Amino acid sequence: MTSERIDNDHFLSLTDKIETVQGIWDLPLIGAEELDIEHRYQILTGGPAVTLQGVNGCFVQSDAEEMFQLQECFDDNKYQLGSLAALEELKERIVIENIEKNEAETLLEQHKEARKKYLESKENQPKLSNYYPAGGLPQDSVLVVRTAALREFEQKIADEDDKDMKGVKESTRKTDNLLSALTAIAIDDYGYDPESPKSNAPQDIAEAMSKQGISFDPRTIRNWLREGAALLPSKRYKN
Repeated sequence: MTSERIDNDHFLSLTDKIETVQGIWDLPLIGAEELDIEHRYQILTGGPAVTLQGVNGCFVQSDAEEMFQLQECFDDNKYQLGSLAALEELKERIVIENIEKNEAETLLEQHKEARKKYLESKENQPKLSNYYPAGGLPQDSVLVVRTAALREFEQKIADEDDKDMKGVKESTRKTDNLLSALTAIAIDDYGYDPESPKSNAPQDIAEAMSKQGISFDPRTIRNWLREGAALLPSKRYKN
């Protein structure tokens, strides 16, 4: 049994048993499957190709407790002498390069001998030795998104929109309260009259703020007071 480190807190214990899995599996995105997804995304969006390769293999999981590391057989590896994949590669080469019959027969005979050695070596080794971690998802795999995952994503977006809207409402409420308070103080302490276009209160407030090291144009303060007056409950202070 071997272990693969998933993150700082989790390890995946791998047994020596080779199993065949079928059906729908989730992608934990901790190995080469993450690179495959990124590569396919870049292809769909016209982005750059993902050339990185995973060293720990490709993983799938059915739930939080069961996870598998996908394996590839050396017989499917065209670089393995004597493999079926190497034979298919050789046949394709013979056709593409239009290799003469005698030379082609020699190459096929060489592969036949390599095949015998490969099978003999395979029989004398544990079954696990005939496999190695897959470099990516199977070529015939189909990517799907679970309906539940789509619903969860939609809900997440909706929750974020609600949160943003609440933040906007809260900010607006605070601004209104501050404008109302400023206008009430201006009326009581600076003699501000919302109905008078020539009130000296904005200038007086600007001078008071300047003494505290804060500089504002009196016209800006006048606009604030007009907005604040419109928020006050007394009708005579509304525009």
